[in-house]
Amino acid sequence: MRAFDIGRAMLPLLAALAIAPDTAMAQARVFPWKQVTIVVPQATGGSSDALARMLSERLSAGLKQPVIVDNRPGAGGNIGMELVAKSPADGHTLLMGYVGTHAVNPFVYRNLSFDIQRDFVTVASVATLPIAIVVGGASPLRSMKDLADKARGAPEKVTFGSAGNGSIQHFLGELFDRSAGVRTLHIPYKGAAAAMTDLIGGRIDIYYATLPSAIGHVRAGSLRALAVTSSARQDVIKDVPTVAEAGFPQLQLNAWFGLFAPAGTPPATLEKLRVEINAALKSRDVADRIRDQGAEVYISSAEEFDALLKNDFQRFGKLAGELGLKLD
Repeated sequence: MRAFDIGRAMLPLLAALAIAPDTAMAQARVFPWKQVTIVVPQATGGSSDALARMLSERLSAGLKQPVIVDNRPGAGGNIGMELVAKSPADGHTLLMGYVGTHAVNPFVYRNLSFDIQRDFVTVASVATLPIAIVVGGASPLRSMKDLADKARGAPEKVTFGSAGNGSIQHFLGELFDRSAGVRTLHIPYKGAAAAMTDLIGGRIDIYYATLPSAIGHVRAGSLRALAVTSSARQDVIKDVPTVAEAGFPQLQLNAWFGLFAPAGTPPATLEKLRVEINAALKSRDVADRIRDQGAEVYISSAEEFDALLKNDFQRFGKLAGELGLKLD
């Protein structure tokens, strides 16, 4: 073959490489080849943030790359979720999601710029934790019955805080109203930390706090837990009844947290991430820190996590419709 013919034959290949150099280079690399970012779609101080930071150091050692936490709060978690959904599907940008972001938001927000089922893929479950129904340490409320009685006697005067419109706390507040036959007043915040500050200061009456974010305040006496939403009492606060024991079984809920990646992330990358995340969760230092905060390590297969997500997607979709929660 003449040199001219060889050159002409190479033109399509050279054109393809010119059009997609990044794709060709990415396929030749072995994950991870740069910093990994865990996007937390809530403010610092909440359970998502705490869990991400507990994992990051151990993950960094396992992946041999820096693993950082990037808080992107706002719009019930949707700002951070949009960021991850639109990130390159190469495993370097992950989302610390939870039952609220993936099973509640799709039914509460009308105009999401992403699709939960289409734009994300599960990576690994991380933890489950109950939610504690808490009041300020100086509050006269001592039980769920006290709370229901006060709300019944003063419609829309008892206030409950949430991490934002459409958050799981907002959802639980509406569910309490429905189950108790009362009407409390919702006060949305931009994150858990601000709501907790106002609860301790007596500016709101109730907060539905994930146990890890509340346990330190409960131990210090600045908050009092009236009940936990788990099916069994929690070892870290054994004297606090479950919602079923307190007469409100409809509020039973164990919130799960897990890591997600943009859809299209290569299976081999997902598997490597899953192996390292599970190794971190099995390590004594990470597991003990999670349990000490009132959470439980939750390790599952990809199929089990997918099934959990599907089940809660259906469950909360039905409840959101019944409660009529819709936000722009």
